Amino acid sequence: IIHPEDRHEAAVKLGRVLAGTDIGRIETSFLTRSGRRIRASATVTAGFENGRPVATRAIFRDVTDKWLAEEELRRQKVYLEGLFENAPEAIVILDEYDRVQRVNSEFARLFGFGRDEVVGQQLTRLIVPDELRRESIDLTRMITRGETISMETVRQGKDGSRIEVSVLGTPVVVGDQAIAVYGIYRDITDRKRTERQLVEAKEQAEAANVAKSRFLATMSHELRTPLNSIIGFTKVLLRKPSESLTEKDRLYLSRIAENGTGLLELINDILDLSKVEAGRVELELSDFDLGDLVRETIHQFEPQARDAGDG
Repeated sequence: IIHPEDRHEAAVKLGRVLAGTDIGRIETSFLTRSGRRIRASATVTAGFENGRPVATRAIFRDVTDKWLAEEELRRQKVYLEGLFENAPEAIVILDEYDRVQRVNSEFARLFGFGRDEVVGQQLTRLIVPDELRRESIDLTRMITRGETISMETVRQGKDGSRIEVSVLGTPVVVGDQAIAVYGIYRDITDRKRTERQLVEAKEQAEAANVAKSRFLATMSHELRTPLNSIIGFTKVLLRKPSESLTEKDRLYLSRIAENGTGLLELINDILDLSKVEAGRVELELSDFDLGDLVRETIHQFEPQARDAGDG
């Protein structure tokens, strides 16, 4: 009826009793008739005749409830120990004087210390840069007064390297008294580096946008001013009396004015990128004569075609 897990230990202890040793009280597990496991505490003694054991006497007391409660506490302790030790964040437990009581493996890895190097030492002297020690001391005092803090700051490793971290500190309270400080550190160095890169990229984009605006303003002046002069002088020539210009001269001047006006409108549209960036480019629909369009296109390219033919 002894539980299989306890049979060897029970046999050893019974042998000691039969050898005349007083072993005091023992605890072992039994299986009831229904197969339920129970725990019993027993006082076992042996009777002797002529120096040989001839009988044993045992007085049992059911301690199943106590044993189950203790087993549950052990399971919870193992569970909590696993959570503490295997957490992905660096965890430290301090006393009210900022002295390290415990750290987990991630704390040792992140800051580069062995556990024996930190236990009993003041945390501020271990991982806090000189210029931030007052901040760290004030935080510990706030937490021991019962406050919970959360912030981003900088700490340093054993080798002096700076580590950007988020810190969560909370008091460990028993009754109405804070008896310890529970601190969690998360390495945010990569995240902060990415944030700085994004800010830098944004600033560069804004600078490029300013440079683009200046370029467009300059190009607007450099392109529109001479083109307006060409169109203006062409119109002045076209207003001269008919006898001063041949028909061919007027045709060429008209084409110069028309093409110059069209080019000016195109330049205005290209340079007005604000409409493109704002998505406010409008499509204008209008009726047109296809024949006129073809003839106008031919007129525009007639001089180039003629020059190509002459060559």
